[in-house]
Amino acid sequence: GVIMANGQGGFQPPGASSSGSAGGGSGGSIWVESGETFGSGNFSATGGNGAGLYGGGGSGGRIGIYTSVGLSCASTTQCPGNSFYGYLVAYGGLSQAEGGAAGTILQQDLYTGYTSLILDNNGQVPRFPIPDLTVSSAVPGYPQTSLALDHGRTWIPPGDLKLALQSQASASSLTDYTFDLVTISDYVNLAFAPSQLSFLAVVQKLVATTTNPAKYATINLGNSQIMQVVS
Repeated sequence: GVIMANGQGGFQPPGASSSGSAGGGSGGSIWVESGETFGSGNFSATGGNGAGLYGGGGSGGRIGIYTSVGLSCASTTQCPGNSFYGYLVAYGGLSQAEGGAAGTILQQDLYTGYTSLILDNNGQVPRFPIPDLTVSSAVPGYPQTSLALDHGRTWIPPGDLKLALQSQASASSLTDYTFDLVTISDYVNLAFAPSQLSFLAVVQKLVATTTNPAKYATINLGNSQIMQVVS
């Protein structure tokens, strides 16, 4: 079976000029909590494709799979006790102008607390894959990056608890997220949302996957933001 929350593609009427371009819709959210997830189906929260010369692709959505047996993965051999081996995709939509940003795939074992985050945009190349560090940013906390020349970002917001305590001094000492494994693929552009508060993400293991050594991923950290990588 398939569970989808895909964004709709942009619509360009037949015969319309390029000025009639339309952007694709963003992918939605899929949240699953279960004692066990099994089978070979697909979870999809992809962004819709842009239409025309200037229609941008929609960003990928958010997928969260929470089980109490073990993390979903490619085969039952890799995950004894968990028989789910389907596909989880949250790609951004395609476009002739600018493809959508990658969505996020979060998998967590509720029993052990093991948490993994996957960011994969199917190798799409941003319009400007290399940030221009000479241009000032319009976003507080990112003074050396121009969003106009740094496209396709996947944003992760501060933790909910910190937002709830943002008026208190103790909020700055909270860890926003802890990941046992973060996997980031070709040309993914990850950023933590700007905030007047400091941001701390602890990553036990960071893995970059690529099909070509010339390709790369980018992780953006603003002022007062820290990613602590153990290995």
